[in-house]
Amino acid sequence: MCVVTGMAVPLTSAAPPTDVSADARGVRLIQGSRDERLSTLRSSGGSADPTRLTGQRAEVFRSETDSTGDVVWPQGDLRSVAINTGFNGRFLFEAFVQQFESPLSPNWRVGNTFIAWDVDLNLDSVPDLSAVLFNFNGILYADLVDQAGNLICEGTPISAEALRYYAVSFLSGCFGNVTDVGFVATFAYDNVSAANMSLDFAPELDGGWLGPIPNDYYIPPVIPPPPPGFDGYAPMSPARLLESRFGLSTIDGQFNRVGVRPGGVVTELQVAGRGGVPVDATAVVLNVTVTEAQGAGYLTVFPCGTGVPAASNLNFSVGATVPNAVVAKIGAGGRVCFFANQPVHLIVDVNGYHAPTSGY
Repeated sequence: MCVVTGMAVPLTSAAPPTDVSADARGVRLIQGSRDERLSTLRSSGGSADPTRLTGQRAEVFRSETDSTGDVVWPQGDLRSVAINTGFNGRFLFEAFVQQFESPLSPNWRVGNTFIAWDVDLNLDSVPDLSAVLFNFNGILYADLVDQAGNLICEGTPISAEALRYYAVSFLSGCFGNVTDVGFVATFAYDNVSAANMSLDFAPELDGGWLGPIPNDYYIPPVIPPPPPGFDGYAPMSPARLLESRFGLSTIDGQFNRVGVRPGGVVTELQVAGRGGVPVDATAVVLNVTVTEAQGAGYLTVFPCGTGVPAASNLNFSVGATVPNAVVAKIGAGGRVCFFANQPVHLIVDVNGYHAPTSGY
């Protein structure tokens, strides 16, 4: 899906070497939510007054037009940002600016200048990955990192002075087999001679996420027909549907690296239509694992749209890893819900499903 005007953009930088770790480049230092980045900027004496960030929103499925003159430095002032999920087998993240400055300049090379496109793979308004354009030791990099700063993929950095344009591109497989994505962009510009930074956002602060944007490379799961004599229950090869830990993955990239599940909070997991589970399935057989529990407690599995039941499906102690098989009815929106009374990492695999004919 092309979400910009379609002009050709030259690739002006070679791919980065692979012998430099993401942590060594300092990517971890520029991670965090937009609020965290804004807090860091304010503490350093920079300027990004949220009351001035009132950009005009363009069509949500295409690009985001940003207001100009809302930050101190025109070199760090976004005009628009966009995503293209059909760019020759790649995801292309783009940023057009008010005044172009070479990404090899001192403000990029010595300062803390970078552009980050935070990517939401689950459409839950929580960043899962960040595509980052930055300069390290005079070399321009495009890195895709998770929210712990781990390097997921190396991409291609792009810049075009005539277009006042920066971009990064990555192979579509770096994002998993997701159906849709959302994103927000941050441009942190550090003027080293003036010792002052600006921070521009698109969409603007409190403007939500741009998306959902369909992934042109999504491959729907192939669900085989029921075998002869099918009684309504179908076993499956295990497929991971939820993985809260960083550095690991689900079958389709959704509900992936979502972080520790807070205690006392319900986690909703889309089950129907994923990992080979038909959209009309009525129940699923899950292998549910709690690990790195921060306190002794319990976890309950139940159909979304109903109240949290009093009975637990598994109990755990501090730091324990406890798996259990659970047959769970599918609730509202094709989702199954999970409730733990203590913060835990949660892993969910599906091993089979019940069709409507099973009577489950």
